Amino acid sequence: MLYVKPGETYSRYDLMNVLLVHSMNDVARALARDNAGSIEGFAARMNAKASQLGMHNSTFVNPNGLPVPGQYSTARDMAQVALAAYHNRIIRDSSARNP
Repeated sequence: MLYVKPGETYSRYDLMNVLLVHSMNDVARALARDNAGSIEGFAARMNAKASQLGMHNSTFVNPNGLPVPGQYSTARDMAQVALAAYHNRIIRDSSARNP
C-alpha cells in the first residue's frame, strides 16, 4: 500500500497500481489533475472517451466514481469500459498481479 503524503513525488505507474488495487479516491483525484489539469477537465476527457467507446448512457463528473449529482452510468456501459481496460496491457497486468 502506498501512503500518499503531501509534497512527496510518486511515479504515475505506482499511483495507477495503487488506484487499481486499493481504489484510493485521493490518488484518483491526483492522477486526474496530473492528466487534465483539473477534475472537471478530466471528467470531460472521460466523457469523450466514453462516447468513443460507445458508452451512450453514462456521464462522469469525477474520477473516482463516488456518487455526485449528474454522474450516472449503466451496467452495459461499465461492461464496455471493463473490456477496454482489459485490452490495456498496463491495467490488465496490474490486475493480474493483484487479484
